Amino acid sequence: VADLIASDSKASHQIAMQQMRGGFSNEIENLRQDLLNFASLIELELDFSEEDVEFANRGDFQKLITKISNVLKRLIESFSYGNVLKNGIPVAIIGEPNVGKSTLLNALLN
Repeated sequence: VADLIASDSKASHQIAMQQMRGGFSNEIENLRQDLLNFASLIELELDFSEEDVEFANRGDFQKLITKISNVLKRLIESFSYGNVLKNGIPVAIIGEPNVGKSTLLNALLN
């Protein structure tokens, strides 16, 4: 709620609304379930490694690891993007007097 109140751009407002609707927590819960699934399959394989029983297809392991890796990469990238939207990027327009710094700033704002 604090992010929604403090949002000063349309993009930061949309991100705050998505978080309030549970978008981020749903994604984390899905990731948690995938990690638990992977951990349980690994445990089964380790517990019964002496026997000729295969509980999970190696291709399924690879798909699950790839899925988990992609979700983690996307979360890391979205954190950086969200941080920029929330906090902004400090910018300095520097130059000699009367070279158009104010004109450039006005053009960027419009």
